[in-house]
Amino acid sequence: MDELEVAILCLYGNEHSNINKNDAQKYCENFQNSADCWKYCMSKFLESNKLEVKFFCIHVIVEKISTLKIEDMILIKNSLYGYIEKKYVNANEDSCVLNKIIQLYLYLIEFLYPHNMNDAFKYLINLIMLNNDINIKTIHINFFLKLMNMFDSEYIDNVCSNKSIQTTTNIKEAIKENDLPIIIECFYYIMNMNIPESTSLSIFTLSKYVPWIDINYVVNDKILTYIYQTLNTTNSITEASYSFLTSLIRKGMNSANKIQFIENINIICILQNTPKITDLTFDVNKNIMTKRGELINYICLELVESIFEINKLKDYQMNMLKYNEICTKAADMLFLVLPHALDIFSVNDFYIASTVEKFFSLFFTKFKNVIDVGSCANSIMKSSSNDYESSKNNISNNINSSINSNINNNNANSGYKISIDKLNVFINTLICTIVNKFEYPECIPDDYDEEEEDDDEFSTFFNFRENIEKLYQRLILFDKLKAIEIIKNAIIYLNENYDNLKWNNIESKLYAFYVTTSIYCEYKQGSTNTSNNLNNNMITNNQNKNNIIMNNSLEHFKNIKEANEVNIDYNNLLFDCLIELLKNRKILNSTNYHININLMEIFQRLNLFFIKNPNYIEYALHIFLTNGIRSNNNKIAKKSVHIFKKFLKTNSSVISNYIKDILQLLESYLDVPYIYPKMDINNNILNNNNMILDDNTIKYIYTFLYSNKNYNHEYQIDIYEIIGLLLLNYDFNKFKKLSKTDSGMSIQSNNNLSNNLNLNNNDNSININNNNNNNTINSSNNNSNDGLNQNISEEMIANYKDRIFFFKGILNKLLENLSAVKNLYLNSTKTQHDNICASFISSVIIKCIGALCKNVNINITDILLNDLDNTLGIIISESLELFYNNYIVRDSVLFTYRILSNLFKDLSLNYTVKILPYFYNISYNMIMNKLQKSSVDNQNANTFNMITPTSYQSVDGTTNNPMKTSNTHHEELKYLYNELNELSILVCHLISTHKEKSFDTFVNPYIYNITQIHMNIWKFINVQSLEMQREQNAVLSPLLLILYNISVNIPATIHSFMSFEHIALNHKQFCDIFSNDDIIKSKIADAITSILLISLNYKNTSDINICLYSAQTLSNMLNNATCMTNPSEVLSKYPIMQIIDTLCVTLKSLDYADPKTKRIMQEVMNIFRLFCGFKVSANCLPNKIIESSQICLQNSLLSVFKNNPNDIAILIQAINANNQQQFRQILSNIVA
Repeated sequence: MDELEVAILCLYGNEHSNINKNDAQKYCENFQNSADCWKYCMSKFLESNKLEVKFFCIHVIVEKISTLKIEDMILIKNSLYGYIEKKYVNANEDSCVLNKIIQLYLYLIEFLYPHNMNDAFKYLINLIMLNNDINIKTIHINFFLKLMNMFDSEYIDNVCSNKSIQTTTNIKEAIKENDLPIIIECFYYIMNMNIPESTSLSIFTLSKYVPWIDINYVVNDKILTYIYQTLNTTNSITEASYSFLTSLIRKGMNSANKIQFIENINIICILQNTPKITDLTFDVNKNIMTKRGELINYICLELVESIFEINKLKDYQMNMLKYNEICTKAADMLFLVLPHALDIFSVNDFYIASTVEKFFSLFFTKFKNVIDVGSCANSIMKSSSNDYESSKNNISNNINSSINSNINNNNANSGYKISIDKLNVFINTLICTIVNKFEYPECIPDDYDEEEEDDDEFSTFFNFRENIEKLYQRLILFDKLKAIEIIKNAIIYLNENYDNLKWNNIESKLYAFYVTTSIYCEYKQGSTNTSNNLNNNMITNNQNKNNIIMNNSLEHFKNIKEANEVNIDYNNLLFDCLIELLKNRKILNSTNYHININLMEIFQRLNLFFIKNPNYIEYALHIFLTNGIRSNNNKIAKKSVHIFKKFLKTNSSVISNYIKDILQLLESYLDVPYIYPKMDINNNILNNNNMILDDNTIKYIYTFLYSNKNYNHEYQIDIYEIIGLLLLNYDFNKFKKLSKTDSGMSIQSNNNLSNNLNLNNNDNSININNNNNNNTINSSNNNSNDGLNQNISEEMIANYKDRIFFFKGILNKLLENLSAVKNLYLNSTKTQHDNICASFISSVIIKCIGALCKNVNINITDILLNDLDNTLGIIISESLELFYNNYIVRDSVLFTYRILSNLFKDLSLNYTVKILPYFYNISYNMIMNKLQKSSVDNQNANTFNMITPTSYQSVDGTTNNPMKTSNTHHEELKYLYNELNELSILVCHLISTHKEKSFDTFVNPYIYNITQIHMNIWKFINVQSLEMQREQNAVLSPLLLILYNISVNIPATIHSFMSFEHIALNHKQFCDIFSNDDIIKSKIADAITSILLISLNYKNTSDINICLYSAQTLSNMLNNATCMTNPSEVLSKYPIMQIIDTLCVTLKSLDYADPKTKRIMQEVMNIFRLFCGFKVSANCLPNKIIESSQICLQNSLLSVFKNNPNDIAILIQAINANNQQQFRQILSNIVA
């Protein structure tokens, strides 16, 4: 045993443990670096019996072979030939060594074949053919098949191969010219040996070669006869044969030839006569059915795609008869194979069913143009249920006219079409099958949580379910009536067999019903009246003008009316299905998560059902409250809260009689955790001074605070939003309008409904009894609409007062809790633990206040104005001033502020003046504090104070609060930058809402302070990495957004922020010119102008959004300048030369391949057009400005693009087609 062998065995084996592995590795590496190491490795490989030695030697040869001479490669080839023939059959090589041997063989083929290794394939085939020993023959067969498989994966397969296209092409062409016939013959020889493993592998391998070899080699009587015979068995050979046939079907050829090919190989007849497999308990049967499904899928796809492609041929019109005959042949074959596709899809295994789902989906999406939907009018099948007849007749009558008018459009010009009449049975069967395919497999438990589980089988099923849901939605559009009928029959079956059905059977039918409700359309009665009024006005105004327009409009409005009537009929049929479902009392008491969620989604989707049928509202409340919100299952409680919020917005009028009962049920969820016991607990995590408020820490803190509750803080906030929706979202005026327009609507309160529901009335169930007969609202044919509205008004006045009373009580309770937290903290030891507990509970209370007010209807809150107006001040004084260092609290305050300012637009100015300067002060001083602590130079920046409420005294960036002593500031800096962005959005909302009014009250007093804040932070950040570049841009972006909104909403004032006495064009110049706060303050207009020009230069920021904001702002400013007639006034206010130079530099630096740059180019074109005399709103810049700007633009373009004149042509190509003509005109204007 030599030194190399010892080193190899030490490094890769368990021998020679006394030798250091590092020394062994170093020895092996030094050996590999020698030039002739391959010779020693070849001889050592031939003589050694050690697995580790063989593997190492072959590995070294493989690594070295590309550097060897042809003569050396031939020596290796001869040695390998001798080894395979004499030693390989007895060596019993490990699979890793065998793979390395095959890899070496393939490298030899790559470098030597065919000139220096023309027997590469013949040699192996001779070993197979000439050897009489079946065992030795089998060994050589396996080697040959592994070699051919690896050759495909390493050289042919586009996904796996890493070889160059030229290398692959050369080898394939050489094989075709020299050895392909004998290779195919060898494959056939191995097939006929009927050794299951070898035969199946041979067929699988041959199928991989079908795409690039001549089809005649494999499509002949000899091979096809054998393949077809194997389809009658059930083993691995059958599975391989289906794969082979799939490869044949997918073979590339033109559409007409593909149809003829499918007919010639008689594949459909073979499928029809192949015995069906029903027992799927064996894996081999499942595998065969999967491969059979793939074959059927591609047969259908190829036939339909061929028709689709023929319709697109340029000579289709000239040879229509010939092509239609071919397409008819394809359609006939398709109808023969569709039943087999449905058989596969109906198999109770979603892996098998998914094989044909691809065809079904593409047939009704990508290839839907080959279906003659013009015959849909005749496709509506009659229902066996008499309940459907009148609605169906109405729908048919309404849609026949519109369909008939469009049938003529489906003429020969649109190509060959498959009549939907022939597809009716197929579509209906497919719809019925899909309803059952929604069913969860039995392997998935009923308490499965998709968010928590990570299982490949589960994820595969959910992908399949998502795909068939999309397919189902497309199918029901072909025949909505049939889809509704199928669903109703499924619901009847569910009700009749409910006790014998498993949860997944029930859930699948409910889910299918929910998907079917996508047909539902909320009908708006007023649209027809509005249309008629508009039509009358048009007739009056244009009586003597154009009668054609009048007739077209009348027809348009008639179509709208007919469409609305059709939607109402569909809705009524869906309502009938829901009524049928609600006959089943047992389903209402189900505890299954999926069943309850589906019921809730159905109730929410069919949102007008309970208004038209209020006697069913208690069913919905029971599901939402008892089974959902109050459930012990946190998953269903969380989901039901979100669905119930949407449900409430539509059904407030019907639920109004149950408000007190619902509030009583939700009362236990309104209690905020009492933090005093928590503050007494010594929690090491919360007392850690180096704690970082990342997502995991925040989650832990909330869990700690809510440990004694059966809900979390997010759930509690959602409950408060529901309370707000329940009390003050309801618009009484809208309800009165709805009741006036809908004469058929019946609204009533049934006092004894809960006695008839047979629900379980326990502590967790809803038990609602309304004994107040004065609150009953009846709508009948004997009462007029005036009488109805009078009754509604009388009830709603009393109801409205109760709502206000409840709302004020809940709001005051929250504010009392906020005050109690403050007092508790002030009387505590004020440790970090105390601070965190108090601040986080305060954040929850503040968000609960925002959630409570989020959906308040502004029309009914006049008497609440003072209460809500004072709320923000209380939040600031009771919480924000105390816990401002915790960004969780600041985020909560901003959340509630946005809600209150949106509610009361007239008061939002007052709110803004109160809170935005306050927040800017906090954010700025905290950012600078963090930047200083993380700065290498430890620079000191002056603290900054805007005009703030007198109560704000302590924000100087030097607080001793423990939360500010963290050594890591990056996470908090990220949030603080986001907070600046949030504040800018609020400022922009204020500006866009109040426009000129906002200028005097907020913009003029504070814009310079806001600008100074952003510039100080931006100046402080030294960009040393891409991450730092993003942070710097994150500071600039909010400021530019504010300036842009001023230019849009208050355009007459934007020039007051412009000055170009001192201009900086990059970050370094800006820091030099505006070196301290006093200079920025005294030259703030120059600083703003500099920021706009720096941002306009894409090279400075590499940020498309910032560049776009700046370009749009300058474009708006220059548009406003067209109203100025005095050239000197324009020149004194706008830095035209600098704008032009910067725009040209940006054009040069943009990545034209990025589609986002199109918007910047659009703005650049708008500015260039102004400089070249184009008009904006009938105005243009003064002539003197145009003349000077054109000269400047010409010089700038020549200067920027002088190094490569072709760049102008590239630029023109990059500019979108709509602007190319304008840009050429601009260039011509400049030259002129």
